[in-house]
Amino acid sequence: MSRPPVRPSDWLLGDLRDGFGYVVGTRWLLACTMINFVTMAGFAGGLQVLAPLVADRTFGRTGYGLLGTAQLVGALAGTGLAVLIKDRIPLRLAIAWSASLVLPLLVLGAGAVGLITGTALLVAAAFAMLAAGVLMSLSGTFRGLAVQRGVPDDRLGRVSSYLTVASVGGIPVGELAVGPLAAGLGLGGAYPVLAAVVLLCVLVAVVQAGAGAVRPPRSR
Repeated sequence: MSRPPVRPSDWLLGDLRDGFGYVVGTRWLLACTMINFVTMAGFAGGLQVLAPLVADRTFGRTGYGLLGTAQLVGALAGTGLAVLIKDRIPLRLAIAWSASLVLPLLVLGAGAVGLITGTALLVAAAFAMLAAGVLMSLSGTFRGLAVQRGVPDDRLGRVSSYLTVASVGGIPVGELAVGPLAAGLGLGGAYPVLAAVVLLCVLVAVVQAGAGAVRPPRSR
């Protein structure tokens, strides 16, 4: 008796289930997925939605543009540093670097309540964005390398898709969540909460990742 033909949707659903099961069942991959989601949510909510409001009250939109430039310069510098690093990097360290997002969140939160004002706020926020750009770029690079080196080739595409979904999905979640948060707590209260959530998730992910190391690329 012949079997019914397998529809393309059956293959697709099977691949999705397999990829999801592999990510959830692999502790360090689940940790990387969590960090992708949380950092993008924190970045979108704290630095793309709330930061312009802080800028309007303090150093202005031109200053806000300088913050974006500082973050971009830091990201480029982090990418360059990643090329120069030849040793094995503990995955926990690569994940921990993503906690640097807390720096600009706390600085902008301090500016929202007037603890730092004027030029000092702009300078502190620019340095915080620069540092976060460097460390988050390093974190993303070495987490991506861990995925490339640690996931079997036959599952790499599916796993990478879930990591991408986590990153992209974090953006609207962060943007939607900070509105009610800022409405209830004010800008000065929303920033510490965002920073605490990011830091807590990073700590959980560091523990979840275990003691693995990101191996350097093979010599060609």
